Amino acid sequence: MAVKDSNSRAKPRKEPGTLDKWMASVDLSFSQEDLVAALEDMRRNTTAAALPARDRGFWARNSGIATAGAAIATASVMNAAARILSDSSAVTAAEVAERMHLSASTIRHYKAARKLYSYLVNGKLAFPNWQFNDAGDKSIPALEVVLNSLSADMHPQAVAGFFLTPQPDLVLNCEPVSAKTWLEAGGSKEPVVGLAEGLTADY
Repeated sequence: MAVKDSNSRAKPRKEPGTLDKWMASVDLSFSQEDLVAALEDMRRNTTAAALPARDRGFWARNSGIATAGAAIATASVMNAAARILSDSSAVTAAEVAERMHLSASTIRHYKAARKLYSYLVNGKLAFPNWQFNDAGDKSIPALEVVLNSLSADMHPQAVAGFFLTPQPDLVLNCEPVSAKTWLEAGGSKEPVVGLAEGLTADY
């Protein structure tokens, strides 16, 4: 009886917050308007049924998320939020040139040679911050060789996920770390390149 009573006791429910309250309580680099625009773009342009066969297969093998409607909806919202976070923290070619003390033409050459990673946001090149050191004046070690091991048409969030997600094959102090952390700590580029080539082959 005691166990039953304990399990059935009503637990206090946390009142759901509002978007206004949540955004006011955290330090974000985007506005509600940015979030709405991203969600609208996601709603118009992304559906499970619209995925090409290759992308559906890649999703099924690597996302860990079922292709059911509710799961897709949740993942899509997370995807939209991650996208605007990434876009809002990215820097322009001119800002990269200033940070790295290089000319704008050199930065464009680095982009073409895949020495630096960029993608288009509203028709302009955006260079995500994850590829730079904390000071922003240098790229992470071995970035060029790893980028050139990844598929050139991989989605920007997939590229960011590759560099920022802890990998079981990259271990420091008995803990899995991301490719970025591994390379910045002086780890060998070979295992990261191997992971990149495996991901590209699967993609």
